[in-house]
Amino acid sequence: DAVAVCQRKCALSTCIGVSSLFSCTESTTMLGCDCVGCCFESVAAATAATAAAPPPPPPPPKEIEYSELVSRLSTCRETGVCDVERVDFKSAKAEAAVARIGGSERTVLNLPIEDPSNDSSPLKLVARCRDANVPYVFSDLQAALKSTRGSSVLSAPKLPSLPKLF
Repeated sequence: DAVAVCQRKCALSTCIGVSSLFSCTESTTMLGCDCVGCCFESVAAATAATAAAPPPPPPPPKEIEYSELVSRLSTCRETGVCDVERVDFKSAKAEAAVARIGGSERTVLNLPIEDPSNDSSPLKLVARCRDANVPYVFSDLQAALKSTRGSSVLSAPKLPSLPKLF
């Protein structure tokens, strides 16, 4: 039983107590202990086996609450230090948004509907971005504008030329 072997007395300690200081061979020859089953052939192996690797960091969140984003933007405005890199509004009325924070994209949850009488609205979020010097774009609107460049939809109509009088 490995637990029993590790509890054996060895020098002024136990086999488990000396396993990180002495190899199996060293504990037998130098200390006169039988720690086979609770020791390693090298101290480096013991150290590597006993040192737990730290767990990987959790993946960044894929979402952020509207209220948390507003709070972060307020901090940006007040301190000048900001982890919000940009906000991408996904429609002309800013009904959906994605914030880039710390290098990762996060969908903004619970984005309220536009209401001029309410302090919580998509266009108020645009104003908060502006006030915090956080870049923002309306990507769907920009895409629509790019696709219609050169078409007559956005071009002013040509006026007829007037005859020369003189």
